[in-house]
Amino acid sequence: MGAYGLIMFGWNLTGGRTLAVSTSYALYFNTTNELNLPPEYGVDMVTWITNFTLLFTYFFGAYGIDRWGLRCMNVSALAIAISGWMWYLAGNNLVIVLLSQVFSCIFGPFASSALLAISNRWFPERERARATGIGSLVNVLGAGAALIVSPMFRTAPNQVLDLTLKSCISSPAMELVYQQALSNGTAAECIGDLLYAKEEFCCYLPLDIPTLDFFMAIFPTLVFVFSLIAVRDLPPTPPSASSSKKEFVGLFTSAKNTFSNEGFSKLSLSDFIVSGK
Repeated sequence: MGAYGLIMFGWNLTGGRTLAVSTSYALYFNTTNELNLPPEYGVDMVTWITNFTLLFTYFFGAYGIDRWGLRCMNVSALAIAISGWMWYLAGNNLVIVLLSQVFSCIFGPFASSALLAISNRWFPERERARATGIGSLVNVLGAGAALIVSPMFRTAPNQVLDLTLKSCISSPAMELVYQQALSNGTAAECIGDLLYAKEEFCCYLPLDIPTLDFFMAIFPTLVFVFSLIAVRDLPPTPPSASSSKKEFVGLFTSAKNTFSNEGFSKLSLSDFIVSGK
């Protein structure tokens, strides 16, 4: 469970790095914040392409765990690490960054689909719900950590007004302050009367993005090394009779058996609706 937690924490951490500092990355990539058509993809394209790719790969991630076992998580850990280095080496090339996200989302579901298999194989029945809940919590913690970690690489205490940002909706008041700051050779910080400029995508946090991306490559690499040591398909002694590995029945047969359970189908539908909101 520890290896699963670190892999999923790292995946959500690295994938969510732009959320709290989207305008900083928009400036770095010289694009917009919002999703747009080419040539202006927008920083939001990182999130969009991640979710779009996962629509097609989650099912096969579950297939991999069912077919080849928990060691598939090592493949996920390696792919996430490679994706991190692709993003770092891409610099300000947004297209390569998007390709790195697609790559991680092709193999990442091998790890995210493993949670219930880990709970069933490594924990007795009375502890499985708790183990599954803790594993699910790690995903949220990784995404939440991204909101904290990315701003830690700031190079200035406050956001700075920049009307050249491609998503910026400027106003005469902002234009006046911006031109005065330029003439004085200083930067107008988005504090006080300029706080509203953040909502108009006219402010960015000065950020050491190359160092941030380097950290986001190193962390999953260390997690991959740990996963090679920690991931095991089965415990030496199964904690209960139901913990033994089941015979593989095939992708479509397994899916049919799963969704023929009325309770599971209702739960899946409710989760789909809540997630869509």
